[in-house]
Amino acid sequence: MLKLLHPKIPWLILIMLILPLCLNIKSAAAQETMGTAPDAVSAPLADYDCNQVSEIPVDECRALVAIFLDNPGADWAGAGWLDNFLPCTWQGVTCEAGHVSVLSIQRGLTSAPDELALLTSLTNLDLSKNVLTRVPAEMSALVNLRELDICQNQLTTLPSSLRNLTELRDLDLSENALTSIPNDFGALENLTRLDLRHNQLTSTPENLGKMTRLRKLYLSHNQLTSVRSEELEPLVDLEELSVAGNQLEKLPTSLRVLTKLQTLDASDNLLVKLQDSALISMTALINLDVSGNQLTYIPDEFVHLVNLQTLNYANNQLTKVANELGVLTKLTTLDLSNNPQLDDMIPSSFVNLPLASFNFTKTQLCEPVDAPFQSWINAIGTLTRSGHTCNEQVIDFAEGAPGSFFTVVGHNFVADSTVAIAVNGLHLGDVQVNASGDYTFTLSTAEASPGSYTVTTDVGDGAWTSFGLRSAAPRQGQPSTAITFEVPAGIATRPLYLPFVAR
Repeated sequence: MLKLLHPKIPWLILIMLILPLCLNIKSAAAQETMGTAPDAVSAPLADYDCNQVSEIPVDECRALVAIFLDNPGADWAGAGWLDNFLPCTWQGVTCEAGHVSVLSIQRGLTSAPDELALLTSLTNLDLSKNVLTRVPAEMSALVNLRELDICQNQLTTLPSSLRNLTELRDLDLSENALTSIPNDFGALENLTRLDLRHNQLTSTPENLGKMTRLRKLYLSHNQLTSVRSEELEPLVDLEELSVAGNQLEKLPTSLRVLTKLQTLDASDNLLVKLQDSALISMTALINLDVSGNQLTYIPDEFVHLVNLQTLNYANNQLTKVANELGVLTKLTTLDLSNNPQLDDMIPSSFVNLPLASFNFTKTQLCEPVDAPFQSWINAIGTLTRSGHTCNEQVIDFAEGAPGSFFTVVGHNFVADSTVAIAVNGLHLGDVQVNASGDYTFTLSTAEASPGSYTVTTDVGDGAWTSFGLRSAAPRQGQPSTAITFEVPAGIATRPLYLPFVAR
């Protein structure tokens, strides 16, 4: 019977035996694939099916997919992007009430697709620290956006359509290459913070004055040569203003209306003076930085800055320190460093300042040697000194009747040197300094008239003190046998009864 079978029949039987086994293997492989998580995506990325997403609307899903596909190989995505159908779990994506509300993508974006406009429920968009060269005009559809951060990119222009983002409160455009801001940005009337630092602006944005809710305005490190007063004047609620690192030769006069200003940074410009009249009304000022300019004096109007806590005058051309600073009883930080022409004595009124930090290195400022001052300065936590001790000259009486004797004692002078003595500019003679740097001499006023007298040692580079002659004052007797100089008649000036020490 076997001989009657066709010769190919054994092969058919073998195939019939093997085929079910192959089918079982394929079926098992298919079952293994189907056995993965139900939210897995097996289709190619370009064919990601947003219809499978239920967390957010399809259009919002498509916007996220477009961002990913426009930036292939981006390392910003991390785990999750397009790996599942749960976009609210993707890195940088935050959802609220079934919509994408926050999107934060940093480091890796080279393109911002037009599809961003589909994320209409966004309230916060952070595309900072990327290499974007354009912002799509379609972003104007993001009408619910309150915070927009596109700092540290390579933007040179902005679409004027962004004026439609009228709900914006915070706009950060810093560290780009912007040369101008669209004129109609004045429509962003709800902005409270505008950051334009480190761009290439040559003028302040037009219609800036329409942003009347601004609290913080940063224009530092641009190429500004002036700040238009008319643009700042309406910003009466401004609390922080930075114009540092520009080419300003003066500050705008409109500062006088910014009575709520708490921080003003005008460092690293070309300022030769401050707007004295503006300081009178800036009583809310807490922090003032005018370092790195060409300022030669501190205005008397500083007495009005009663809330000032930080004052930085470093790297200027100061020649003297205002005694009026002593009234700033909230001042905790003072920097006068790197003013090489500052050749003065630290005012004794400074002992009223609650300083925690005081820097006067690289100046010629000297410290009074009296115990109250030294006790005050040595209690300052962060102290960087000039290393100079003041020459000191004291007198024993503040006033006396004509014919009185006044003894003057000097300290901290060059040992074994000779110093010249003058009264009201008239040279009376010389006195020898001992090995300890001290000297003593007496003034006789037998011929002198009532009035004020200033005693100087080495005029212009020594020390001075004062006394007054008044007929009704007690006559002071000769207390010592020190070298005596006669004060001649006819050299008295206006009455002065309080002695003080100075360099």
